[in-house]
Parts: sequence; structure tokens; C-alpha cells
Amino acid sequence: MSLFLLLYNPDKLFEVFQPLVDYLNFQLPELKLKLIASKDYAAFEEKLYRGQFDFALPNPYQTLLCLDYGYTVFGKMGNDERFTGLFLVRKDSDIKTFSDIVGKRVSYPSETALAACIMPQDFLFQNGIDISNVYTGSQVSSILNVYSKNVDVGATWPIPWFDFKKKFTGESLF
Repeated sequence: MSLFLLLYNPDKLFEVFQPLVDYLNFQLPELKLKLIASKDYAAFEEKLYRGQFDFALPNPYQTLLCLDYGYTVFGKMGNDERFTGLFLVRKDSDIKTFSDIVGKRVSYPSETALAACIMPQDFLFQNGIDISNVYTGSQVSSILNVYSKNVDVGATWPIPWFDFKKKFTGESLF
């Protein structure tokens, strides 16, 4: 059996979930779960929609699409209150308000990242803010594109942002 969780980059995925997989494999010797990582959203979705996984943890948007591919929803993870998008700008940016984003380049991990793309894009659309979208493939890539000044604004969601900050000793980089 295969198990895949996309909430984390591959290193974080194995750090967080491999102990659970090891425990289940020990407790249920008739099953053999294997944790599988993908390089980005597109690779994950390709595997997901081919039905390659026995268990998966897609985002809510991907979950709706999965129903057409034979998957069944049996639970959810996390607090709904923490499922929100974040806009990141550098401290040295001239962007101070949302109106300053007009015409700027905004990075997102993927077109199907609900909290880190669809919800932020809806916010910008509802407020008449026209921008240029850049899809980077992962949460960390969206963050790093802001840091390296490839884009003016980056979108992500709290978990990858807090993990990113923690990795750099909690010091704010922007």
C-alpha cells in the first residue's frame, strides 16, 4: 500500500509521518505502507489522479477532484481557523497596502493550492487588484521567490511559513 501526504516538503514529510508509517507497519504486519513524496504539486496530482495512492492527504480542492477518481473521504486534518492564505513581502519592499500590489508579480505554489493560491487570488479578485501570477511548484519555492526578489509578493499558508521561519532560528527574514 502507498501513503502520500502533500502538506510538507519531502524532508518534513518523512520527519513528521515516517514514524507513524513505521508504527502502523509494525502493528499491522499484513499491510505494508510506504510513504511516497512528490517533487511538486503537479507530480503529486498526476499520481493522485491516476489512483496511485491507497491513502492520500490532499488539500480540500484536490479532495473534491479525488472523488471522481475513486477515493473516499474518511477524515480531515487540522484546524479550519489555521487554513488561510498568507501574503509575504520583503521588509525592504515599497508594498505597504494591498493597493500597492496592483501590477506586481505574485508567486503561488500551485494553481490548486487552496489556502496558498485559490483563496488569496479570490481575495485579490474580489478587491479588484490585478496582478501577474507566477506558479512555483511548492510552498517553499513561493517563499524563496520573495526572498530572492524574483517576485514582489508570495502566497503561502501558515504551516509552511512557520516551518520556514523556525528553520532559520525564528528570525524574520523579510
